[in-house]
Amino acid sequence: MVVEAPDAGSKHNALKTLENFAAHAGLRARKAVMGFANDTQQEIALLYDPDVMTASHDPRGLQTGAKGASGAPRFDGVLNIDLDIDATEDRVVFSKPPLELAVETSRGFAFRMIGAHLKSKAPHGARDDAHAMHMRCSWRLPTGTNSWRRPCGCAGVSRNI
Repeated sequence: MVVEAPDAGSKHNALKTLENFAAHAGLRARKAVMGFANDTQQEIALLYDPDVMTASHDPRGLQTGAKGASGAPRFDGVLNIDLDIDATEDRVVFSKPPLELAVETSRGFAFRMIGAHLKSKAPHGARDDAHAMHMRCSWRLPTGTNSWRRPCGCAGVSRNI
């Protein structure tokens, strides 16, 4: 699994770059597969030996579109879930969608594999430090009160994982 693989975009080809690297280095793992491209320029890919196995990007789950869905959406989708008990659903998206693979060995053993690049850094999409704080803050029950409050006083925003 290659985390922070070369980016895929109009000017770059992550798969070709990885396969060229494997050829240059003489690696048996010389075939590459990648999942959903993202805008962080940190792709997730798998380099594997095609003489020993096959691997294909095989996303599972609901396709949600921009509105999102409850349940288990595909990794490139939007999950609507109340994360902070304010009775309002938050939109959760991956800035780097995990790579979901269907793999089969040359002897017929089939399995699924997921590669993920998860971080807990500044929230993706924050416009400035104050917006990042609003995205990070959590609900708290101040001592001696019955009212849940956010320390920053914000009403909640979309969260990115």
